Amino acid sequence: MGIQDLIITPFYFFILLVAAYMIRPLVTNSLTKKYFIPGLLAKFGGAIAIGLVYQFYYSWGDTYTYFREARIIWNIFLESPESALRLIFQSSDNVNDLFHYTNRMWTFKSSNNFSMIRILSFLNLFTFSTYSSTALLLACFSFAGSWAFYSSLCLRYTSEHKKLALAVLFIPSVIIWGSGIFKDTITFAALMWLAWSAFNLIENRKNSARYYIVGAISIIIIAAIKVYIIICFIPNVVIWYFLHKAVNIKNGLLKILVVPFLIVFALVFAIFGAQQTANIDQKYALENLATTAQITAYDIAYYSGAGGSTYTLGSLDGSWGSMLKLTPQAINVSMFRPYLWEVSNPLMLLSAFESLLFTLLTIKLIFRKNNLMTTIIENPFLLFCLTFSIIFAFAVGVSTFNFGTLVRYKIPLMPFYAAFLVLSSKK
Repeated sequence: MGIQDLIITPFYFFILLVAAYMIRPLVTNSLTKKYFIPGLLAKFGGAIAIGLVYQFYYSWGDTYTYFREARIIWNIFLESPESALRLIFQSSDNVNDLFHYTNRMWTFKSSNNFSMIRILSFLNLFTFSTYSSTALLLACFSFAGSWAFYSSLCLRYTSEHKKLALAVLFIPSVIIWGSGIFKDTITFAALMWLAWSAFNLIENRKNSARYYIVGAISIIIIAAIKVYIIICFIPNVVIWYFLHKAVNIKNGLLKILVVPFLIVFALVFAIFGAQQTANIDQKYALENLATTAQITAYDIAYYSGAGGSTYTLGSLDGSWGSMLKLTPQAINVSMFRPYLWEVSNPLMLLSAFESLLFTLLTIKLIFRKNNLMTTIIENPFLLFCLTFSIIFAFAVGVSTFNFGTLVRYKIPLMPFYAAFLVLSSKK
């Protein structure tokens, strides 16, 4: 951040806040209205706060690496607008003649990292390449996705609007790591929009073209940056859709005859969807997943150092057997760790308190809800939230091996698991 942030960012903050007050009547009702501005301000605060933490506490980090690379394109824009726009909007294969520019950007060699740079560079055109202003725009995108998902939930579960606001809008880690200049912010926002589309199509039965369009755009954005999120999400949505159809069959005999076939078809279709999605990036093809998990986990642990916030679940040798053997530990570390005695820095303490709260709420739900399994089976959305959370927890837990990185990687599951806890415990 520099002196230009102090000049331009207040202007953007004011404009965005005024726009929010103008939009609020269109996207809220008497129950949800009071959460809109506080939710947006929380995102703004998270975006600015994490930037200051990286500048004055860590003094380095990927948020500034991404912004520095995007600023290169901003400088190119000042020199040659046409070249900058080509770098932003054309595929990497069509800009080989701009090698004298691209050889200065290490992210150009990585398609998912460079997708992030393209997005930041586009936003920089409007913020004059100021870190804080760009962060505010990303925070708006993230909040918009969260609000859309929250609003759709409230249409179905009106009485739980307050608890759902806490679950979807006000989880501290999600506010901090899902608001600033990170890949996680963009993929989280797109995931919330995708969940909004799926919930309205499946649960609210709103068969409108806008849900398909927004869902498709969200899938494209996520797949361009973190395809493994889609690999975890799509199969569970497929199962959610078919189970919703099955549950709503009124004829008892027909339900008995049809449901088994629907379940089998859903599982087959889900597996096929996961395989097709994985083809976007061969690292995540089913035959390569175990090796990818091993390489990623040990790389993150190595580059983050031997002590501090690293953790280990056991040995990974690149085989499915070694990976699946760690399933319980991986799910546990993502959803219920770090424990308080594992804390090594202030941000990790925040994550530890969240994990403790999730642990206590989970225990309470298990022991207080006598018909928990029936509640889950009868509500396909709850089953979706639970299975997506568990599968995603396994995926990031077994492939991270560092609490600091894990708290960022796991934010996609947190609103879904929190919503599951809220809705499963309702009377």
